[in-house]
Amino acid sequence: QYAQEIPTGIWRSSMSFPRTISLKEKNGNYRFQQKFVSELNKKLNQKFNVSNASVKQINAKISSVIDKRKLSFFSSFKWNADESLSIHLASQGGSICYSLDYNAEQRTITVQRLLEGNVDFHARFPSTQVVSLDEDTKFIDVEMLVDNSSVEVLVQDGTIAFTNQIFPVKTANNLFLKSNSETHLIEAVFAEITD
Repeated sequence: QYAQEIPTGIWRSSMSFPRTISLKEKNGNYRFQQKFVSELNKKLNQKFNVSNASVKQINAKISSVIDKRKLSFFSSFKWNADESLSIHLASQGGSICYSLDYNAEQRTITVQRLLEGNVDFHARFPSTQVVSLDEDTKFIDVEMLVDNSSVEVLVQDGTIAFTNQIFPVKTANNLFLKSNSETHLIEAVFAEITD
């Protein structure tokens, strides 16, 4: 579709950290389950791992440790499925270039990469992706690996995967959560990816 038009030079469209793939059974149904390979742990410099923290507290922690010069990190979040929550990547100046939105009422996850940045090089590049979760979902868990223009997200223990590229006009250097309520996350982890 647009692979030859991606606005990069070397390593055009190269992305996706290696993953393992297996089958996971639930109620007689099978799904693919993806996990980042264990070697990723050797590349992580953990900055925090907190439990039962509010969105405000987590945002303050992220802001205090994120490297504003580059966007290269791993994060994971877990929260109650009855709480809606959004995870945003923003560029310098605060414009959102990537968004993952969980809607508790509809039990859906929506990913958008059309909010800001270089998205007009091909009509099909700006996109919105929506997946529905099982009605009996009790918790939401999200793992996010971001390395410059590559955004990889594994949801629900890797049974849902999103792999996207983003091309913000200004460097994307901020991650923050947003919720309409006083949501407390069960767990939040943030780590830099080292060279």
